Amino acid sequence: MKAQAPTLTASRSFTKVSSSYRSFTLLALLLLGSSAHAAITGTVFRDFNGNGTQQTSNPTEPGVAGVVVTAFDSAGVSQGTATSAANGSYSITATGAAPYRVEFTLSATGICATSGIDFSSGGGSSNGTSVQFVASGTAANVNFAVHNPSDYNQGTSGVSAFIPCYVSGDPLPSGSASGAEAWFVGYPYTNSGTTVKPPQMIGGSIIGPTWGVAYSKQAGKVFTSALLKRHVGLGTLGSGGIYLLTPTATSFTVNSFYDMDANGHRTRAAASAPAYGDGTSFSIAADNATITYLGANDPLTGKPAGLGVIGTNTQRGLVTDPIIPSYDPAAFDQVGKVGLGDIDISDDETVQLPIHRNDNPDQVARSFCETHKVDLSNVAGLADAIRAQMADV
Repeated sequence: MKAQAPTLTASRSFTKVSSSYRSFTLLALLLLGSSAHAAITGTVFRDFNGNGTQQTSNPTEPGVAGVVVTAFDSAGVSQGTATSAANGSYSITATGAAPYRVEFTLSATGICATSGIDFSSGGGSSNGTSVQFVASGTAANVNFAVHNPSDYNQGTSGVSAFIPCYVSGDPLPSGSASGAEAWFVGYPYTNSGTTVKPPQMIGGSIIGPTWGVAYSKQAGKVFTSALLKRHVGLGTLGSGGIYLLTPTATSFTVNSFYDMDANGHRTRAAASAPAYGDGTSFSIAADNATITYLGANDPLTGKPAGLGVIGTNTQRGLVTDPIIPSYDPAAFDQVGKVGLGDIDISDDETVQLPIHRNDNPDQVARSFCETHKVDLSNVAGLADAIRAQMADV
C-alpha cells in the first residue's frame, strides 16, 4: 500500500498541472480571438436631408455600396482597405501601428455614388467627412454621409419660381415705358389660378432680356444670363451679361455680375468686324425677305463676321414705347446663334458654366474638366448635357 501512494500523488499532481495548462490555453485563445476581431467599422449612407445622421424613416436613408474605404498609418502607408457592402457597411482589420487616417473614395462612374455629383454631408454634430482619424484599430461608427442637395427638399413653403419675361422696345433710357414693365418675376411655387401682378418683379432698365437662370441655395441669390431676342433691347452688359439678383419681398436687387465679352470670352463679333448696318454687316434683298450677313468668316463660328455684329438698341430701331413695332432685321437670324445660351451652377455651388450659343459642346466639356481638374471620363456626359440644354434654347 505504501508503495502505491507516490503514484496516486503524482497522478493528482499531473491532473492539476494539466488543468492549469488547459486554463492558460483557453485564456490565450480568448486573447488571440479578441485581437483578431479588432476592426474599424462603420456605414456609408445616403444623407438625403444633410443632417449627418442616418435615419430609418422620414426620410429613409439607405446604405451606399461601392465606396472604397482605406486606413492609412501616420506614414501615409495603407494598412487595410474595404469596399462598402450593399447596406453601406464596411469593416477594416488594420495592420501596422495606430493612429489611422480613414479615407472614403467615391467612384468616378459609380451607380450609387459618383464623385463630382455627390459630396460629404455638411450638417450634424456627428457627421464625418471623407477623411477621418481614429486612435486605434478598434473603432466603431466611423460613418460617412454622402449628400447631394438636389435629392431632397423640405416642402414647398417659401419656394419660388423665377421666370424671365420679354418686352418689346429699348428698356435702357431713363423713363422708358418698356423698361418699366416686368422683365424678371418670381411667383410662389404653390401659386395657381390667375395673378394680375407677380409678387416679385423687376424692370429691364439694367438686365434686359435673359434666359439662363441658376439659383444658389447657399447664398439665396439668382444668376441670370443675357439673351438676344428680336425686337427686345439688350441690358447694360450686352449679349455677354450675367446678372446677380437678390430676391426681396416684392422685387430684386440687381448687380452686374460678369461681362463675358469684356473679360475676353466673345459672345458676339470681334471689334474688327464690320460696323452694324444695312450694307456693312448685312444686306437686305430687294424682296425684303432675305438677309445676307457680310464680312470675312469669323474664326470662332466659321460664319461671316456680320452674323455676330449686334447693333445698339437704338441702331436696331428699338424705341422706349413697347407698343410701337420695330423691324430689327439683323436679329431675325441671329437668335439662337449669337450670345449666351444658358447658365448652370454646380451642385456644390462652386462653379458656374455659361454656355455660348456657338460653343462646341465637346470642346467646352473638355476645357471645363481640364480647368477644374475633373476626371476626363466625365467629358462625354457633360458634353451630352450641354447639347441637351442648347437644344432647349
